[in-house]
Amino acid sequence: MDEATQIELMKGPYTIIGRSMWSIFAQIHNLSISTILPFEIISLGLIKANPANVSNFDYLAAAAAKSRTVVLFQHPEEASTRNTFLRPFSLALWLAIGAVFILVGLMIRKAQKLRGKKDPLFATELLMVGVFCQQGFVGNIDTVSVRIMLLSVLIFSALLYQFYMAHIVGYLLVVHPKQIKSFEQLLENAFDIILEDNDDVVAYKNEISYNRPFDQMNITEGIFLIKSSRKALLCDDQRGYEEVNALFTDYDRCRLQEIALFPETPLHLALPKGSPYKDLFHVTLLKIIEHGVMQYERRRWFTDKPGCAINEVKMPELNLDQTASVFLLLLIGVIGSLVVLSLEILASTAGYQC
Repeated sequence: MDEATQIELMKGPYTIIGRSMWSIFAQIHNLSISTILPFEIISLGLIKANPANVSNFDYLAAAAAKSRTVVLFQHPEEASTRNTFLRPFSLALWLAIGAVFILVGLMIRKAQKLRGKKDPLFATELLMVGVFCQQGFVGNIDTVSVRIMLLSVLIFSALLYQFYMAHIVGYLLVVHPKQIKSFEQLLENAFDIILEDNDDVVAYKNEISYNRPFDQMNITEGIFLIKSSRKALLCDDQRGYEEVNALFTDYDRCRLQEIALFPETPLHLALPKGSPYKDLFHVTLLKIIEHGVMQYERRRWFTDKPGCAINEVKMPELNLDQTASVFLLLLIGVIGSLVVLSLEILASTAGYQC
């Protein structure tokens, strides 16, 4: 076999497992590895069973491992753009609730006017706001029709309040589902795609529908970029997860998502074509697998997708950006109050009392 022969050799944990299996095989039969594998180019690793290698190697039917090429990215924290406090109800429902309170307020004002009673300025409006906010009020309601309307709107408000609070509590306690589950959705959310600078990964770029040039970089740089920006990395899952465990915090791991674009690739231990150890190799390797040695090596060297520990032990917290609308509402109220106070002072100075 000359150096031009293309051999797809998997590095990292795949090479470690391959060397471990060959070492066990050599010890069992009291042979040297150089006797079994005379070709240095093989480097004792696991090899893909593709057409380029089938003519040069004999494979065991059972795969020693499987290689996965996946897209890794940080899922956006909030897929919805709606305000946290408006989310429980749809826009149509909020408009309907507003229409109900405006209508009831007008009816109460009209009923009071027909009775010849003159309420203070904005008294009815403040009453409706108090009912909407589930607050009590002090007043003399001597009209049966107004009492019926107030009782109805109080019950209406109380029932809506139960739905609203149940939704808010559930929103804070439930782990939100991840909405981006396909490569097309990834592109729709304006993610840039990065390729791991590895021949096995780069070979897939012509199979991806992407209308921009691919950036290529090593696995460490790629994982660091997806941690801090809106980018997605196409890489081997084992190399990617090793870097994720080294660079990501628990919070980052909870946002980590993967999309598998291509089928798993079986990896095999293989002997050169025509090797006299072929039958011995097959029998011994099947016994190694039967006794669980292969499974042990996989558990020892393969890295699983990092789990999310935060949602299992810690209650989710509201961030400042989620409650900014409440502070904005308070600020508007304070500014409005100061403006009205200034106008009242000016009116009082001018001798006018509203």
